[in-house]
Amino acid sequence: MISWCVLLALATCAAGPAGAAGAEVAVGCELAPREAAVDKSPGDNHYRLLLSEDTERYAPGQRYVVTLVGSRTHDVVQQFTRFQLVVEPQDGAAPRSLRRQGQFQLFADTLTRFDEECVNSVLEADDLPKTEVQVMWKAPEAGSGCVLLKAMVYENASRWFAEDGQLTRRVCEDTALAAPDCCACDDAKYKVPATFATVALYSTPLASLTDRL
Repeated sequence: MISWCVLLALATCAAGPAGAAGAEVAVGCELAPREAAVDKSPGDNHYRLLLSEDTERYAPGQRYVVTLVGSRTHDVVQQFTRFQLVVEPQDGAAPRSLRRQGQFQLFADTLTRFDEECVNSVLEADDLPKTEVQVMWKAPEAGSGCVLLKAMVYENASRWFAEDGQLTRRVCEDTALAAPDCCACDDAKYKVPATFATVALYSTPLASLTDRL
């Protein structure tokens, strides 16, 4: 019998292995290469995070394509070998939660994999040169506020970049999408049929009736 893991691997988009959506982890992940030999280089070196529709606001539960890409000109196309993507609460002290910061999902390619040591984080699947990578991000539930999408880009042992400039993207909930308040403010009087009153009487426990007397 085919296991659930195999079925998920065959899906177009795979959800992360971070456990239940409501699970929370108090500490975030360090956005840095494993065993980094040098400190990160300042700035973003023209690498940037893009969100589909170039939006700065998300609709709760909606899916968006997140792209990590470098500069592309007629002469130069930037390449990187390793990367890391994370999504964090805007408040650094807040716990990390799939329910409150949304969840990464992977496309059915061979460029990305989930970070088994970090909640809601995506890494490279190999160290071959890349010009861009894409993942899906499912936005969190209503009332979650703002989140930060962050990236680390590793070019070689002496050059890597993280969080600075366009490697961090702030996205906030689109509160304009909330359901409008009811505008029926006028008083109304309704005549209750006797048959309905009788049904309600027989449906009410005897103890509730004696309490009202």
